[in-house]
Amino acid sequence: MQHSMSRAFNAGRNRLLLWQGADAGSVTFCDTPGVLPDEVALGWTLAAGAADLDGDLRPEIYFSNDFGPDRLLHNLSTLGHLKFEVLEGVKTLPGWRKASRLTSIRASS
Repeated sequence: MQHSMSRAFNAGRNRLLLWQGADAGSVTFCDTPGVLPDEVALGWTLAAGAADLDGDLRPEIYFSNDFGPDRLLHNLSTLGHLKFEVLEGVKTLPGWRKASRLTSIRASS
């Protein structure tokens, strides 16, 4: 069971898989160990979403967790090197979330 209702970091590990290739009968991905910090990777995640929120063509990743804080990862990756920064804020709305929806709200020129 979870360590606590608000700060549980003892779930199964979240993973990021990278595309490696495909042929007529199979698709190949590789695991990326060590990219996600443990407080993100071991959260009790119910939903995840990805969207380019800052317009740099790299998708940010959002993890919606059941027991513990949700996590938004700012994508700072470069070609061949995954890197994410955990962005944190303060929860101001009461209630439980059981899904994720990301929307980019910026003016197009």
